[in-house]
Amino acid sequence: ARTPSLFPWPAGLLLRRQSSALPSADRPQHPTGPPQLDPSLPTISSARPRPALPSPAGPPSLEAMAAAAGVAGESSGTKTRKLKVAVIHPDLGIGGAERLIVDAACQLAAHGHDVHVFTSHHDRNRCFEETVSGPFPVTVYGDFLPRHVFYRFHAVCAYLRCIFVALCVLLWWPSFDVILVDQVSVVIPLLKLKASSKTIFYCHFPDMLLAQHTTLLRRLYRKPIDMIEEATTGMADLILVNSKFTEATFARTFCGLHARGIEPGVLYPAVSVEQFHEPHDYK
Repeated sequence: ARTPSLFPWPAGLLLRRQSSALPSADRPQHPTGPPQLDPSLPTISSARPRPALPSPAGPPSLEAMAAAAGVAGESSGTKTRKLKVAVIHPDLGIGGAERLIVDAACQLAAHGHDVHVFTSHHDRNRCFEETVSGPFPVTVYGDFLPRHVFYRFHAVCAYLRCIFVALCVLLWWPSFDVILVDQVSVVIPLLKLKASSKTIFYCHFPDMLLAQHTTLLRRLYRKPIDMIEEATTGMADLILVNSKFTEATFARTFCGLHARGIEPGVLYPAVSVEQFHEPHDYK
């Protein structure tokens, strides 16, 4: 059996790569019945069990990935090692990206992992409740840095604010087992200085496709930013996207990474199913 990697691919990719692990009902049957073993051949009395595959009924969770990281090289029955997880998010406000990161942090903390969220801005009056009274702390660095210069250079300012957060994490906090970087990939080269940490980059959508390239001046401004985005994204130990559509867009946009064989895994945004246990009357 192949030794599990630190961050296994999602269920769909893993099932395609390990076709030999298909259930017996799905395997092609021998036309004359199962082959008979030669009695003279030696037998194996204690074969190592194959690790259980993720259930194809749904996408894997970050908890499943963290569990695999804790038992890398061990049998599937071994107790999961508790991990120290850092999350770096540019602006912890209210939005889809923030909801995904908050859900991931809550679930990791609920399973006993030590989670700490770092951000450049966190308004306690405009945020998700879990970031104020949730099971993980939130630390803010660099909120004094500008978000724009006369309503321009938003991308450069976002890069500078996130770089400041990453530098503070490097200098003032001990090593983490896993560092989850969200949205802004420029901090990944800095975080790679922590050799003991593995980095995950969650790509909601390529930023270069969200920016405007309408004029020559804008194209000149975005060219180095787009190059930095692609180069730093490829430095992550694992890249995740939120859908098959984004996976295909990722391959078309980051042609250099695709040519090098770097493919992201699909990890869908979570849904809190507990809210459906009882009927609710919503307007």
